[in-house]
Amino acid sequence: MKKKKGNALAHLEKFTAVQQLAIFAPDLTITVTQYNENQFFKASTFFRGRQIEAIHKGKKSARQALCSKIIKQFKLLDEHRGAGASESMSIGMHLEEELPNSESNSFKSEISSDHLQSMEVVTHMEPELKSEQAGPLAKAHGYTGSYNCSNILNQLDNDGRTVPKMEGQAQNMDTSYVNLMPPPVINHTRSVPRNNANEEYKLPSTGISTHDAKTPTSHLFEKFKSGVDFQFSDTIRDDNTGLFVIQLGFTDGVMFEGYGRNKKLAKHHACAVALEARLHMGPFDLPEGCGLGNKQSKPGTSSNSFIKPTDAALLNQIDSLIGKAKKESFPSPSKDPMYVEPGRIISRVNELHPGIGSQIVCTQDEGKQSLFHCSVNIMGTEFLGHGRAKKQAKHDLCSKILRDMHGYNLKAPRAGQEIFCSEDIQTRGRVADKMQDAIVMKFNELCTNGVDAHKMKVLAGICMTREPVTDESEETPTVIALGTGTKTMTGDYISSIGTAVIDCHGEIISRRNLKRYFYAELQKITNGEGLASIFERKDGQGKFALRDGIKFHLYINTTTCGDARVFNPNSDDDFEDFNIGKGSRGILRSKIENGEGTVPIKKEESVLTWDGIIGNARLKTMSCSDKVMRWNVLGLQGALLNQLIEPIYLSSISLGGLYHRQHFPRAMFERIDDIGLDLGSSFKLNKPMMSPCGTEEPRRAKNTPPFSINWCIIDETLEKIDTVTGKQTNKMSSRLCKRELFQLYLLGPVVDKSYATKIQEIKTKSYLDAKNLSTEYQSVKNGLYEKMKSSNVGYWVKKPEEFESFAI
Repeated sequence: MKKKKGNALAHLEKFTAVQQLAIFAPDLTITVTQYNENQFFKASTFFRGRQIEAIHKGKKSARQALCSKIIKQFKLLDEHRGAGASESMSIGMHLEEELPNSESNSFKSEISSDHLQSMEVVTHMEPELKSEQAGPLAKAHGYTGSYNCSNILNQLDNDGRTVPKMEGQAQNMDTSYVNLMPPPVINHTRSVPRNNANEEYKLPSTGISTHDAKTPTSHLFEKFKSGVDFQFSDTIRDDNTGLFVIQLGFTDGVMFEGYGRNKKLAKHHACAVALEARLHMGPFDLPEGCGLGNKQSKPGTSSNSFIKPTDAALLNQIDSLIGKAKKESFPSPSKDPMYVEPGRIISRVNELHPGIGSQIVCTQDEGKQSLFHCSVNIMGTEFLGHGRAKKQAKHDLCSKILRDMHGYNLKAPRAGQEIFCSEDIQTRGRVADKMQDAIVMKFNELCTNGVDAHKMKVLAGICMTREPVTDESEETPTVIALGTGTKTMTGDYISSIGTAVIDCHGEIISRRNLKRYFYAELQKITNGEGLASIFERKDGQGKFALRDGIKFHLYINTTTCGDARVFNPNSDDDFEDFNIGKGSRGILRSKIENGEGTVPIKKEESVLTWDGIIGNARLKTMSCSDKVMRWNVLGLQGALLNQLIEPIYLSSISLGGLYHRQHFPRAMFERIDDIGLDLGSSFKLNKPMMSPCGTEEPRRAKNTPPFSINWCIIDETLEKIDTVTGKQTNKMSSRLCKRELFQLYLLGPVVDKSYATKIQEIKTKSYLDAKNLSTEYQSVKNGLYEKMKSSNVGYWVKKPEEFESFAI
């Protein structure tokens, strides 16, 4: 909260009760209705589980009294101005509730402290305008209160024209809505000068006043995207007044006009008017010569007069809005004012924080593959950025400032970016950003010792959290495993003793390292350090399970290969997108040997043989989309570990690029959601939270490096695997190969005597025999394969038994 408000909390004395409450409850909606014929109005709202009401003469006074009542009874000011500040109402301007004598006891109900749960309400709001300032069309329709888009639409509806209702509008009730911290909205507020051209008018300003020396033009460039959301017309001189006139037009068709003694002052005046009308910012201290009058504007006021629009022009404007409201139920993502293009991230930070460049501290690590680090302190908050070059580190730093401090969206606005929330995790996207920050930071930290990190195309990692996962959580996720890579081993280097890693894709490598971490945590129990382990035995018997609250999260800098990629990410056209992949969506796919991309699996190609691979048959491996989908059924632990622990599932999947709300969930679980799986008593169809990250990973149009990097939290250094041979670059077997994992199973945790006896028997058997001891796991897995066949999802390619028949 504090970071997003800037200096607002330091200027509470200047605000009214309405403005103060806006800081603490920006999404609150207040409804004002006429209480009786004596001009008494009732303001009401739903705040923290209770209905709050206040009565006062006049609409504004009723709102003010209601906000005072909420601030006082909920002690909202105490945190920032000390105990007793809310009760004494010593800060800002406040009104006590004024009730009619006959009703003095009707609404004096105290707030119970038992109901302190807040409610978010989606609102639509417009600034009010005095009736004498309304245009001719407004008067023709009988407007006496607000003169804005919302009221115009409501009135036209009353006159028999069909228009869509605004969200949150009450039915059969004369109400006016006030939003305490309004976002930019379509606004038609235009004041009309009287006969005296030099007479000045002031639009009402209900927002927080500016408190710095920035010009209105600077504020406008900060709040909107120059050249996209608005543009200035040519400046002309008015023959009647001798003043320069400039028009400020927005992409939604709304025009504002400014006047000044010169072109620059006219531009400042137009920007001040637009900011007051659209964002409730102001009033501004405009210099002499701004506005219709040549007199110096008084401090805290601005001259905001416009040339009177013709009735026809205003009517066309209204009709255009009505058509737009029918066509669009929400703003187009391409016009998102909070989106910043990657090339403008650094410049936008410089606009928001002038002079910040001189405050940024840059350092560089020692070594050949050293990292650059940039840091800056803004209002007591430390921001850090990292990169292989100084500019990249500064870009990373500025991205975090815009995202975390100002709420900007750094991901390209395109269709399908909606988040898939799970039962456990509800998020607006910040959870994915936390996972991305943790993985990228750890990877850059590890790649300072000679590893060519800049050559990687896919980076994946698995994080662990112990606290409830929310956007507001301050817990830093713990990085457990990392992996890079986009290739699979070639058939020329197949191994019958389990010493080669076949699949070197980043997410697969990360999951193999996660299994090593599970063995290490079980070993703690063997060593008598059970309290330090993430596992515990429920009720002291059965398999081990994760301790309460522990969750695992997968991050990938791009979407998984296979079914999740069968769409056109740059098209919003359903028909065009349908032709990408046509009927192959939802179908199992295999990776190409020692290459990139996937292909659908034909029935005759689903069976691999050892002699066939030796004889130059392609070594097929299931796509990452298919493998992650299988994890969502069988868990992350695999067949061997399933004999010791309960299935463990991903709680979230975050993508740095190529996320699509329709296609990614389909690939992860939807295509097998209704095929009638028999999951037994231990397994389930997992549906994790899925979200794009706020900072989009750039496309790397480079040749894929012939190596894969992996790391686990139990390791001291990175390991590099040659993706052609499936072994380390020094020809030694990888710590992730089947043989090494089987060693951990045989020589690892001795959790009880019965398990120790079973291990002695297994030592004489093969790796495949040990996997088959997990009978329930194998039964659910084989059932999944059969159901996918019968449901036309596809055929799962199984490796020849010779790959897993080795013994130790």
